[in-house]
Amino acid sequence: MTVEIRVLTDGIPIGYLGQLRMLEHQVLTGDGGRLKLEWGALEEGRVKTGVFAVEGNRIVGYLGRYKYGDATTELAGAVDPAFRRRGIGAMVLDTALDTCAALGDDKVLLIVPRPSADGAALARARGGRLDHSEHSLLLTGEPYHGSSDESLALRPARPDEIDAIAALMSEGFGFPHQPSEDELPHTYVVADGDTPIGTIRLTHDNCTGYVHGFAIQGVRRGRGIGRDILRRAVGILYEQGVDEVRLEVDVTNESALGLYTSLGFAPVLTEDYYELPTRGVDA
Repeated sequence: MTVEIRVLTDGIPIGYLGQLRMLEHQVLTGDGGRLKLEWGALEEGRVKTGVFAVEGNRIVGYLGRYKYGDATTELAGAVDPAFRRRGIGAMVLDTALDTCAALGDDKVLLIVPRPSADGAALARARGGRLDHSEHSLLLTGEPYHGSSDESLALRPARPDEIDAIAALMSEGFGFPHQPSEDELPHTYVVADGDTPIGTIRLTHDNCTGYVHGFAIQGVRRGRGIGRDILRRAVGILYEQGVDEVRLEVDVTNESALGLYTSLGFAPVLTEDYYELPTRGVDA
């Protein structure tokens, strides 16, 4: 049966999500680890563009276009282990790169789990260079206990704090990301009185919670605030009904890695982010 490549640019239909769950199950059963498919964003309709390899009524390959801020696009997905060595991954990636070019993306990063030698080889064959790597961390129980500074509040962000959040993100991550309309309900600020001194975004899907964009004002670091706030953030996610919490940290950020592991997070996988030209080169 012929594999068909489909490109969707106006949202992922609900009917596709069940098939994506099945694809994810097949991949994790065969490879272990995890796939960074951002189920919260998928289920909320915030992933507008995806490239699918379909055989019959079965999705056997997928790359989603995940847009963060104005500068960076991430491509994440996989090919069913039973359908590999047929060039499906190359077809899906080339189509995704052409789609990104048509949409005007400036910087495209392909996420490759480090154990995937085939994924890394494909990225390099398409002109990719390693941009950075991140550890995926997992917490499956309560965070380790510690002190709390009651003078600081962790509360939902207000619309009038968007600029302050962007400044905190710029200081912490090097780019001034403002929470979008979809992200703002999941964004919190660390407040000293009425002044935001930190920010964090919390999402969840089914039984898994996620921590994103955690930044504390530079002059406030080294005082235990990060550990205190992350402990509270995990508590919020558990109150929302999750069984585990995941986050990512750059492999070079040893202080953050030390903070997370000191609370009980454990590394489960390292992912490499390859920057690719939006027009693939021949292998």
